[in-house]
Amino acid sequence: MIDYIKNFLYKKFNIREHNSNIKTEILAGVTNYFTLIYLVMLMPEVLMNIFSGAIAEDGSIIGDFILGNGLTANEMFIALTATSFICSGLSSIIMGYLTNLPFVQGPSLAVAHL
Repeated sequence: MIDYIKNFLYKKFNIREHNSNIKTEILAGVTNYFTLIYLVMLMPEVLMNIFSGAIAEDGSIIGDFILGNGLTANEMFIALTATSFICSGLSSIIMGYLTNLPFVQGPSLAVAHL
């Protein structure tokens, strides 16, 4: 059964043709996973700095602070986190389906300088 799965993976993803092996691909997948989780969890923290008054002097979120849109800071933080996960998941699935490449899509911390 194990050999059947290995042969399927090698054939489906052309692993031998790319001079790779299953161990390397699994390690790359785990690395991508943890990097994406880190970015998805960090992005709401960064975006919360946009709302003046929602962040205390020590850097913590003031959970019951009412933002200009009527949501509390906690509600906005949860919404930003959920949005990050949903957008990253959907875009990674679409990328994998359309290109058959192991690319993950997620938020970026890059700053554009004009």
